[in-house]
Amino acid sequence: MAVQYFEAVTDFHDSLGELNQLIKIANGYKKLGKLNKRDLMLRSTVLFLGTHLECLFETIAEEYIFKIEQAGLPRDKVPEALLMSSVHYHFNEELVQKVKAKNPLCKDPLINLAKILSCDSPVNDLKIDTSFSYGKHGSTVVEKLFKRLDIEDLFSNCLVTISRESMLQDEPEVTVVDIKGKFNALTGARNALIHQYSMPNERTIDRIIKDIPFYKQFADSLDELLHQRLENILNQAA
Repeated sequence: MAVQYFEAVTDFHDSLGELNQLIKIANGYKKLGKLNKRDLMLRSTVLFLGTHLECLFETIAEEYIFKIEQAGLPRDKVPEALLMSSVHYHFNEELVQKVKAKNPLCKDPLINLAKILSCDSPVNDLKIDTSFSYGKHGSTVVEKLFKRLDIEDLFSNCLVTISRESMLQDEPEVTVVDIKGKFNALTGARNALIHQYSMPNERTIDRIIKDIPFYKQFADSLDELLHQRLENILNQAA
């Protein structure tokens, strides 16, 4: 079993166990010929898998930021991209309007913005937006979330692979899984259920269920990626 550095990944693994229970119940209903109840369990599986993945992304991002805050690093040792993401978080529309209106209440927020980039105190309050935009899903939104953490091309950096025996060589043949494409397919099926009340066909449901182990491997890859990024930041600051 892989070492897990973030609690969010442990929680995600636990949530996959819940999905397996739903799938077992669905199979039981199928044997009894209760197809409506079977479909209900399968719809729930698709919805819960999408929700658990979004929860994983948000909570592991929050944990990652918290670990950086706990390190209390000097400001010049924190990646500039993270500091700028924090500036972006604070520089909201409300503040912009106060500045345009020459409202004196904008003074303190502007001073705090300057402190994010340049002050002697260590970084222990690194506020960065880790939430999804309401009603927006899919790989693009996930990639934007992690870009705010200075991580580009998330799905390319969290490889998921399949090893198969090869008839032509002694070493197993390793194939990279298109986890980004699978996640978008899951998101499409989930959105159809939520917004169009449309049940995905049996082939789509079966494919999503078979993909669940890939999401487990993806979570482990994400865990390792963020752990390595954190170690690099801490080592460079030492």
